[in-house]
Amino acid sequence: REFRDTEGIITFAIENDVFLGTDKHYTNGFRVAYQTPETVPGYVENFAELFPFFRNDGRKRVSYSFGQNLYTPDDITKPVPDDDDRPYAGFLYGSVGLMSDTEKRLDNLELTLGVVGPWAQGGRTQDFVHSQIDSPDPQGWDYQLENEPGFILAYQRKWKNKYEFYTP
Repeated sequence: REFRDTEGIITFAIENDVFLGTDKHYTNGFRVAYQTPETVPGYVENFAELFPFFRNDGRKRVSYSFGQNLYTPDDITKPVPDDDDRPYAGFLYGSVGLMSDTEKRLDNLELTLGVVGPWAQGGRTQDFVHSQIDSPDPQGWDYQLENEPGFILAYQRKWKNKYEFYTP
């Protein structure tokens, strides 16, 4: 009899360059995600059947996530960033995904919708974090990228061997 996981999974990831002692380029990110149990509604199974890369015999999960990424130039203490450096930018996003797990592979399709620019609240987040860890105040968020929508559609397949996942 085949085992099906009947519990959902919650994950939380945080990345910050404080561990490297610098604010430079990709400076911070967090993501909260939830994966449903392997017992999904029939309409999810029907949706998966529309795509040739999901096997009918795969155990399916739906994933939901929310996160934010921050990007800064090399020197955050300059009130006006250098034109040839990475611009200030925040990316605030939500994602929904579908995973299918078989004995030999794991397929993952994910749609991410978000926003870049002041609506992403990157400056507010970095100001708060820096006030908590006693780091220099970032000075250039007035020069961040303008508000723009973000759209990412990603597909990934991982093949399993006896010991681990690998991507060919």
